[in-house]
Amino acid sequence: IIIMFFVFCFFFFQAEDGIRDFCLSRGLGDVYKRQVFPVQMLMVAVGIGTGVGTNALLARTLGQGNRKKAAKVAGNSLFLGVIIYVVCLLFGIFGVRAYISSQTVDAEVLEMGVSYLRICCVISFGIIFFSLFEKLLQATGRSLYSTIGQVVGAVVNIILDPIMIYGIGPCPEMGVKGAAYATVIGQVASAVLLLIFHIKLNKEFEHGAKYMKPDGGIIKEIYAIGLPAIIAQALMSIMVYVMNLILKFNPSAQTAYGLFYKVQQFVLFLAFGLRDAITPIIAFAYGMRSKKRIQDGIKYGLIYTVALTVSYTHLRAHETGRNLVCRLLLEKKKTKNSKTCLLYTPNDR
Repeated sequence: IIIMFFVFCFFFFQAEDGIRDFCLSRGLGDVYKRQVFPVQMLMVAVGIGTGVGTNALLARTLGQGNRKKAAKVAGNSLFLGVIIYVVCLLFGIFGVRAYISSQTVDAEVLEMGVSYLRICCVISFGIIFFSLFEKLLQATGRSLYSTIGQVVGAVVNIILDPIMIYGIGPCPEMGVKGAAYATVIGQVASAVLLLIFHIKLNKEFEHGAKYMKPDGGIIKEIYAIGLPAIIAQALMSIMVYVMNLILKFNPSAQTAYGLFYKVQQFVLFLAFGLRDAITPIIAFAYGMRSKKRIQDGIKYGLIYTVALTVSYTHLRAHETGRNLVCRLLLEKKKTKNSKTCLLYTPNDR
């Protein structure tokens, strides 16, 4: 339960960041965020998925008492983090404009999306290495520290958002670019703090650049476990991207769908928290050859998951299509009357 809560906090702040930028960023509402969201979530998916594989393998190795292999597992995960960052960097430099232009015909949204996503990709090492260090700490039972790092990064982001977007104090007004810089600075702050925690607290295995030498066997074991997690979360990115293509000529519909998806994330991420909590517990028990602990981990994980899904289904049962449509129409009417709008662009008025 404790690990689940800490993992949920990470995903909560990811969703909260999108909602907060929606309220603060200047520009055509939240439309540009819908364009960049699939790539952001894909980066998180690859980082988290690699971390999940590392987490399970490291916990199992520690359960077996193999400290030398544990050090190699941790080192190889960081090597993989470097490779993932290089791919994101190249995409940020060469692929962003083509990607954003495939989802919108609005020139202003295109420029904002390119500016925001390019910054997030070029400085993506923060979110990637935070995801890896988070899993390394979870594997040794130190989830509290990964949450501290996430909270610190979120606080930095929240503080910097209005300063860098609106240009408060000596900081110039940067608009959308300010939102992007605030986000990546918060991510880097989280990653640096977790790096310190990892080096200072994870004494169960050695640290050093020599353990980052790629080992094909270990990398294969990491992705044998982590690949399903990557695919599961990558599918969400693909779904949002496809919806953006379908709704390409209707920015208002894109935004409405994006807001619904952000709210839905809060529940989905509770399930991800359960998954990431169960994985190291079962992996460590497997390393110890403790059949009872494995069975207990699976049993309680299933009980909590069923309780979560039943509760969510009950809540959604009261959310009828008629009520949702009525609220959207009412919001649009208010928007037309007030001449101020976050959900709809000037072209939709």
